[in-house]
Amino acid sequence: MTFTDGTAVVSPEPPRRPDCTILTEPVAFLLIALGHYTAVDALTRGKVLAWGRRPWLAPTFPGLFTAP
Repeated sequence: MTFTDGTAVVSPEPPRRPDCTILTEPVAFLLIALGHYTAVDALTRGKVLAWGRRPWLAPTFPGLFTAP
């Protein structure tokens, strides 16, 4: 997923050098989406891993979406 000026685009090929790669456990992802965990809580508990050139972007990722 690539964000440009607030617009998300999903492409079949990943970017050459992603800024941030996020790996999350499914349950932690659901709890973050429902607002029961914050991204920082999940990161500190080891339920989410982030790496890349700009891993500090990971905690802001959930804020880019609105839960139904």
